[in-house]
Parts: sequence; C-alpha cells; structure tokens
Amino acid sequence: MNHEGYWTALNRRRLWPKILDTPPVHTDTPTPDSDLCVHLMCYAGDYLCAIWALKSFYHHAGNPYPLCVHVQGESTPVLEGRLRAHFPNARLILQAEADQIVEPYLRERNWTNLLKYRKALPTVQKLTDFLILAQAHRIVIFDSDVLFFQNPVELTSTDSSQDGLALFQRDYIDAYSLSLACARSDFGIDLQPSINVGMVRLSPDVIDLANCEAYLAHPAFADFEGHTEQTLWALEVSRTQSVTYLPPSYLLSLETKVDYNTLKARHYAGPTRVLLTRQGIPQLIQRGFLQSLKNGTAEKAGCAPAPKI
Repeated sequence: MNHEGYWTALNRRRLWPKILDTPPVHTDTPTPDSDLCVHLMCYAGDYLCAIWALKSFYHHAGNPYPLCVHVQGESTPVLEGRLRAHFPNARLILQAEADQIVEPYLRERNWTNLLKYRKALPTVQKLTDFLILAQAHRIVIFDSDVLFFQNPVELTSTDSSQDGLALFQRDYIDAYSLSLACARSDFGIDLQPSINVGMVRLSPDVIDLANCEAYLAHPAFADFEGHTEQTLWALEVSRTQSVTYLPPSYLLSLETKVDYNTLKARHYAGPTRVLLTRQGIPQLIQRGFLQSLKNGTAEKAGCAPAPKI
C-alpha cells in the first residue's frame, strides 16, 4: 500500500486473480526443431501478472508457440501448480533445474564474472539462462509486466531475412550501466540508444556470452547496478550492428494518458508499474478479454476448458 497507494493495492488483490478463472493455454511443446519459442521469467511476487502477460499474448497472437517459463528464486506448490495448470505443455524451469544446467556450463568455460553476476543480480539470469537453455531457432522474450492488446505480428515474425537482427522495444531513456561515450572509448562499440529488453525477438546465436563475460570486467559494472543485464544485451547487439526496434505501438512511456486503441502492447516498467493495475488489466477486461477466454473464442491460441487451482 505504501508503494502503490491504497486503491491500487486493493484493486491488484481484486483484479489479478481473475485470470485464474480462465482456461489453460495448450501451447506446442518446445523442441530443438521449434522455429520460435517464447521465454518469460517470473518469481513468486509477480507470477499472476505473468499469467496475464502470457494469456494476453497467446490470445492475440492466435498461435500456440512453444513456451518456456523460468521461475526465478524460491517457488511454492501453489505457484508451480497454477503455472502447470494454465500452461500444461510449457517447459517450466525452476531455479534448482536452471542452476544445475547453467552454472556448470559457465564454470566449464571459466566465465566467472557471469557466474558472480548471475548470483548477485537475478535479472542477469534472463540473459544467461534464456540463451543457454534456448533450443528454438528464434526466441521471443517479454517481461511479466507486459500486456498485449492486439496481434504482436512484428514480435512473432519468422521472416528469414530478419535472422541476423535483434528486435527490441525502444525505451524512453538510455537505461544503461555506462554511457554511450564510455562504450565507444573503452570497447570501440557504438552503443545504440534506448534499447529495452522488456520485449525482444532474436536468434540466440546473435549474442556471444564470451563477450558478455569480458564486458563485466569493466569498472562500470563494479557496483552490480540494476541495468547490468540490459547493458550487456545492448553492448553485444550494438557490436554486431544487429539492432532493430519495435514500432511505437509497443509502448514504454511515463505517459498516463494514452490511446489504448493504438497499442499492440505496453510494458509497465518502473514507475508505470501501477498503471498495469489501474489501466492495463481494466482495458483488457472492458474489451471482453476474460469472457473471450472463457467462451473459447481464443481457440486458435490453443485454449481449452480448464481445471481450477
């Protein structure tokens, strides 16, 4: 209540669980032959929000793309049960499983910086774990505080001419751990502006984790700053000049008054997180999103009648 205000906190408690009364989404099973796979990371504090993000994506995308859900930190039986019930074909990767795969992978390559930062900053797992555990030719990444309002065709495109490019959401600032001038002088990289990793599409081989290991030795990262993970993505795709941006209809903005009819998705990051409860979820409800799921009108996205947990 101190952070969100009384009414927002009350509405969050009231609105977020409504997604649990909707049918599960039966996605395709992730395999090494998958052309495109969705990856999302959540934790105990935002997994309900993650279900909203995923169901709004699949409802509007109309395609049962394979799904990997990474649960960072300590899980609970309720969290695990709900995720498995609502996405029964998804690969659910809990922290212990991720550690057993990713940590030996990093140790074998003597990537001690990535190991250290992965333990200290949970967001770095979005870089290391997604790339190491990815099997598909392309991956789509979005955060749990994203909601979709139209078909995100730019994000899900499998156009082969885009294979060498990384598609990012455009931020309203340069939210990096070092300046553009520092990146140019110390790494010889023209760091592209305003890259945000709240929504991403790329081929995993666009990112070289060996380079990320080297970047972390720079003094700019010494304080374990919160934008470390985003800066690593930005440095590496800027190095290969493979950056492209989603259009403005994928919004990340401090604006409180926006025309939702023009949006395909909105990322409610940082100070706008409260707007997810105040505006985003109410917008979806007013548009009949929950009722459409319950009526089975999102069958193209793989929805089916559901167990309640």
